[in-house]
Amino acid sequence: MMLVTVLDSFKTSLFVTGVLAYITYYKRYYGQIPKFYAKPNGVFSNFLQTHVKTISESYWPLYFMPSGRYQTILATFLPAPTNHVIYEKETMTSADGGQFAIAWAGEPGELSTEKILLISPGLTSATKTNYIQSLIIEMTERGYKCVLIVNRGLELPLLTPKAYCATHIIDLDSAVKDVKRRCPEAILFGVGISLGGVILGQYLSATRDRSLFDAAFICSSPFDTVASAASIEKWDNWLLYGYHLTRSLKSFYQKSQDVFHGVVDHEAVMSSTSVREFDASFTIKTFGYENVDQYYQDAKMTEKKILSIRTPTLYCSADDDAFIPVDSTPYETICKSAYVAMILTSGGGHVAHLQGASPFDTPYYVTVLADYLQAVYENPEELACITEFEGELFST
Repeated sequence: MMLVTVLDSFKTSLFVTGVLAYITYYKRYYGQIPKFYAKPNGVFSNFLQTHVKTISESYWPLYFMPSGRYQTILATFLPAPTNHVIYEKETMTSADGGQFAIAWAGEPGELSTEKILLISPGLTSATKTNYIQSLIIEMTERGYKCVLIVNRGLELPLLTPKAYCATHIIDLDSAVKDVKRRCPEAILFGVGISLGGVILGQYLSATRDRSLFDAAFICSSPFDTVASAASIEKWDNWLLYGYHLTRSLKSFYQKSQDVFHGVVDHEAVMSSTSVREFDASFTIKTFGYENVDQYYQDAKMTEKKILSIRTPTLYCSADDDAFIPVDSTPYETICKSAYVAMILTSGGGHVAHLQGASPFDTPYYVTVLADYLQAVYENPEELACITEFEGELFST
């Protein structure tokens, strides 16, 4: 009997020790205030620190799974909300003859619409993707009219042998113009997720002060696509993410393979074992690049591109996002820009940022997004000062 008591006491002590050790580990590496990068004393920097309180508060990654690697996987497999979004889709035709769709959550925006959220989604994300549905439900409840770009070939058949890629902004440009034409008085916010964030960043840079967005938010999106591609090639990242992404891309191609007859080598595409190989055998062939390195270099958000942005833009990333090596982000350039700022969290993964005790709670990046857009909506006159006092610094 005494032996049993001793063993029970030992088990309890071991359990308590384990719990305390985990709490110590968690508090050492997580539960940190995000690192903030912005132009010192800049109008946009001061605006964010004054009005967006969440960026100055600690981010507490999911208590039982703080690692971004596992959060990324878990977030992918979380079920979509039970109250599914009902969309009204519209077919759009771009100048090059390609077609894509914009999907309005509920009825389309109209003249009386006050604030619109236009979402540029991740690589193969579409209307039924779980994080898209969760984001739209959350932001709709907060009073935003949400509209999603559904990239070519995902939910509408391809009409031309050209799909979409990181440097292809023509569809986003068409969508923005159509939304603004329909709702000319609405404040228009842009949200880019992962690849969609790269595309949004390219658009903001290319259009400069002609951008139709009043503000933008970009999450889990690399600045350096060269480094991002190399990171996903690493064996562990390839096993966890690259392999599955490649399968999704090949499935996308197979749905419309007849359209690409004579443009790509079918066998080469189908034998791709990585995203890089798929881009080398498919993407660059349809977008006219000489090689995959040229494509990745063209997609990179260089200093010139970043400093060309004239729309208040907040980036949100995690320091353990496999798609964004920490040392690949141009922090110094961000701090030169009057219009671009970034928060970097300890933990959070890729398009995850789960927090607290439940993976079903609102993700951290959505909380930041909501606070940021509300601040812009309520204080537009403060951001107007960027153009007046700081824009001239980067006018060349």
